[in-house]
Amino acid sequence: IDGNRIKEIPFHKDAILIMIKRGNTLFIPHGETYLKTGDIMSIFGTDSALESTREKLGY
Repeated sequence: IDGNRIKEIPFHKDAILIMIKRGNTLFIPHGETYLKTGDIMSIFGTDSALESTREKLGY
């Protein structure tokens, strides 16, 4: 997913990306935000939505 924009990521409909940690910086992403290797995403959602999102992202 490195180099993809948030809006291109197949999040489950019941999962919401609320924050990205990039190095020592925390920020709220938007659809045009590009992901980079090493980014840590904070995602909120139901257990099943989070599991589905993990599977879609390959984690």
